[in-house]
Amino acid sequence: MNEKIIKYLRSDHAGELGAVHIYIGILKTTKCPEIKSFSKEHLITEQKHLDKIEQILPERYYSKFLNIWKISGFLLGSICGLLGPKWVYYSIETVESFVEKHYQDQIDYLTKLGSHSDLLSILMECQADEISHKLEAAEKMPPAKKGLLLTYWLWLVDWGSKQAVKIAKTI
Repeated sequence: MNEKIIKYLRSDHAGELGAVHIYIGILKTTKCPEIKSFSKEHLITEQKHLDKIEQILPERYYSKFLNIWKISGFLLGSICGLLGPKWVYYSIETVESFVEKHYQDQIDYLTKLGSHSDLLSILMECQADEISHKLEAAEKMPPAKKGLLLTYWLWLVDWGSKQAVKIAKTI
């Protein structure tokens, strides 16, 4: 694996670890049975993604900030879980929209290389699951206006996701 692939996989590992903890945070704070069901189902998928990345990426290449990714994911999920379904669905749709693009960058890179077909297949499978999560969250989002606070929160979630990837690729 070249250095760029290792950086991508390091950020994937950090992201999937964070995603697992988003759903753990939601499950710890929500009282809504529908959100609990949604989160349990998605937690299973995100854990499978994490397991796949861990099978590919040697531990020595993991981000040094694993605890930060766990805490960040847990806080994001906990806040959304406390604030209710609208916040959960909008936040998940935002995160998954970002992750879809992040995986697409890697898929494009590997396609251009013309190698690593096994890795390409795994990334495409993970991306398809993330798109499915995004679409499911979008279907469940209430049609009401987001409001200023939720709009700002979603901007922060997207910005934070971008910054986390930049950091995870490096450290």
